[in-house]
Amino acid sequence: MYTGKIYAIVRAPINEVYNFLFEIQRWVKYLPHCVDIKVEKQTSRAQIVTMQIKTNSKIDTIRTVRNFHKNKQIEFRQTTLPSIFEFHGGTWVLTKFGTQTMVTVVHNLKLKGNIFKRKLLQPIIWHFFIKRHSLTTLKMMRRYLEK
Repeated sequence: MYTGKIYAIVRAPINEVYNFLFEIQRWVKYLPHCVDIKVEKQTSRAQIVTMQIKTNSKIDTIRTVRNFHKNKQIEFRQTTLPSIFEFHGGTWVLTKFGTQTMVTVVHNLKLKGNIFKRKLLQPIIWHFFIKRHSLTTLKMMRRYLEK
């Protein structure tokens, strides 16, 4: 298993940051890597989402189960993954930081294949794809919320 983390301060109240993450169907408007997002099922505590994500010239369809802890964290686990993955999940953790919000994004991933392939490719996949998408999400969140 490979774990990657990103930290960012967003100059917005925690409830606004949480709502931006919760309302995933709106991400298509803000995130260039999100081609389409459909919420299949949703309650205040859980959500099942199908997303089409663009990575370079390829589009992957990903199904994700998300669990919510209002204004604290959103856990996610992909149940339909790109073919290279054995597992991908993680957490968006929100911490009040004065009038701002500290956002910690944790991704856990495991690629298919032998240990040598995983040790070589997991950091590359993290750095060039998953981390880049998470940084884009944080950047667009800031642009939208930091008025």
